[in-house]
Amino acid sequence: MAMLNRLRSCWNQLPEVVRFVLPIWLGMRLLSHLIGFWVWRIRPLPPPVGMRFYEGLEPVVQGWRGALFGVWQRWDTIFYQIIAEQGYSVQKVSLFFPLYPLTARVLAQLTGMGTLEALYVVSTLGYLAALILLYALLADTFNTTIARRGVLALAVFPSSFFFLALYPQSMELALVLASVFLARKRRWLGSAVTALLAGLTHSTALPLAVILLVEAVQFIRRN
Repeated sequence: MAMLNRLRSCWNQLPEVVRFVLPIWLGMRLLSHLIGFWVWRIRPLPPPVGMRFYEGLEPVVQGWRGALFGVWQRWDTIFYQIIAEQGYSVQKVSLFFPLYPLTARVLAQLTGMGTLEALYVVSTLGYLAALILLYALLADTFNTTIARRGVLALAVFPSSFFFLALYPQSMELALVLASVFLARKRRWLGSAVTALLAGLTHSTALPLAVILLVEAVQFIRRN
């Protein structure tokens, strides 16, 4: 009972944004694993004709690694894994932006984990950061009620699947939100750095330049 009370006390001392976001983040991550496990049980191996889509990579399909991470080894994840392991060694990967896979590469080298696991960690932590930053931005702009609704809407919207997959969208969104939040606080250097990093993550971050331009113009007019 004493341990439970201590844990409850520690939980209550956390910032409100963390106490609200963390259960949502964990719940969505768990749900994605349950769906992934179901898919893995139905078809752990792709049909023979599908093996060519692995582009020479070793398919991760067996055991717990296959159930947890191998189910994400599909489509663009293949190319990000190639970049993380081999760099821009083949022409097919030249269309993909570098920050996400290279971050996973550094993480894999520092920790000794597999590349696929490193991509998973970067995406998962990026998703958590994006939810926290969205809450902070909405609470600062409006109020905590709208912030909660915004986080819930982002979490349950069907296309939020991409934030849980081994894709760069979660990292990109976190960097975009960080850049906008810093611009609102008139911390232009930090905003510029995070905007640059967002641009190195995915091409869809390009409209961020327009948002920051509007913020800068409004700041100049007010001053």
